[in-house]
Amino acid sequence: MTDIVPESDVRRGANISNFLRDIHRQRPSKSSEAAGDGAAAAAKTDHTARPTVSVVLPTRNEARNLPYVAKRMPPVDEIIVIDGGSQDGTADVARGLWPNATVIEQTRAGKGNALACGFRAATG
Repeated sequence: MTDIVPESDVRRGANISNFLRDIHRQRPSKSSEAAGDGAAAAAKTDHTARPTVSVVLPTRNEARNLPYVAKRMPPVDEIIVIDGGSQDGTADVARGLWPNATVIEQTRAGKGNALACGFRAATG
């Protein structure tokens, strides 16, 4: 089991805020610029839609760590928790923290299989 130690001096924070801001920016596509007719190109390309953001969380015996992760989870469209045969109630904790999350059991052993199961279940 991996323990997350908040008091640790070693921290490497992902700048998820910048990532989310970047995916929300609207950029014209090269095909619409090349089309020449701005109105026709704008009608064909919808720049107002943003991508769906899914979080795939492979877990095994992480019941103690999930509340720590939940406090730091940015707003996302979909959370998929893949349980790898946990003995500590990880799936139940995940369902309690994220009632709208998809919680599934992986089909084989290993983190690679857990990720593959999560990616298959993801819609974003």
